[in-house]
Amino acid sequence: MSWLCAYDNTLISKFPDPIKKEVLTTTSYESPARGVSEILKEKGYQIADSFGKKVDTPRGDTVGILKILPPKKGLFGKKEQEPVFLGKIMTRDFYTGSTSKWVFEVYGKDHLADAEEIIKALKSRYEKVEIRIDLK
Repeated sequence: MSWLCAYDNTLISKFPDPIKKEVLTTTSYESPARGVSEILKEKGYQIADSFGKKVDTPRGDTVGILKILPPKKGLFGKKEQEPVFLGKIMTRDFYTGSTSKWVFEVYGKDHLADAEEIIKALKSRYEKVEIRIDLK
């Protein structure tokens, strides 16, 4: 579908036609968050959104990290435990838009050892990235 300018009848733009199944081509930014989530899944972690809710793939530039806990023995057998929200990795600086300086927000001192292990795994693929830990 084309729109014509009322002033000089020139073609303004063309929109995709759903019947012909036309697709608009746009340039997209590939966030490093997908690569980070792949590394985390290989290490045995689950992916979450920035609030700690489990997701399959990250949305945007932030990856939440859930640590899977072993089952707990109870009176009636083993009981599955809820995953613990370790923190989140922001792969884009909010103020400057830079993707070379990441922030890893870690929730609690108990998770610092896990955070350092995750950073070592990320540094193997993303060597030029500086990752800062913020303890919350």
